[in-house]
Amino acid sequence: MDRVKIACKMALIGIEMKKLMQCTELVADYLQDDAFDEVSLEAIKDALNVISHTASEIEDKANSTWLDTNKAQEKLTKEAEADETL
Repeated sequence: MDRVKIACKMALIGIEMKKLMQCTELVADYLQDDAFDEVSLEAIKDALNVISHTASEIEDKANSTWLDTNKAQEKLTKEAEADETL
């Protein structure tokens, strides 16, 4: 169960990271555009807001995954110690 939970959270992090990369590519494209105007700046601002939000989501999911992994490790350690005492 722990393995499935961790794998699902890692998959969600992967999806968020793809979204993050797409947004950074979008910002880079706007910065390369010769017709750099107020519309471009607004689009960059919107993309940066998405990047900020996505980065925050990734951090939250990574922290949650770390906690789940730590709990699973503690569980395995306790089980190993219990097996040694038998």
